[in-house]
Amino acid sequence: MHANFFDFSIRVLVYPEDGGIVAHALEMDLVGFGHDEKSAHEKLMEMIEAQLSFASAQNNRGTIFHGAPPELFARWEQAHTTRLQNEISGSAKKMNIKATTICLTSAELRKTTKPHRFQQLTESAFAEA
Repeated sequence: MHANFFDFSIRVLVYPEDGGIVAHALEMDLVGFGHDEKSAHEKLMEMIEAQLSFASAQNNRGTIFHGAPPELFARWEQAHTTRLQNEISGSAKKMNIKATTICLTSAELRKTTKPHRFQQLTESAFAEA
């Protein structure tokens, strides 16, 4: 067993909804939606990067954290506990809800929170429209 140390971690609840998959960052109450888990996570990472960059551009760190409703945190804890119990017991039971975590290092945070990054993200969004 080994430990990894990160500077910023976000709990993510992954669940099916409306024929797709939702990845919900609980500490930031941001959502990525995709046709599969990978695409939902990719969309969520774009949202997280945009939020961190926006907070940096506005010099307002208070805009980063807006927690999801408490019941979603409870669902994450239940999914996490169930997964651990299944791993320990050797159960291969498939779960519809998944508890995951996104972890960022200091270097990744510095790259994401450069104020000019928000400008790049917004310019690219308007160019696509």
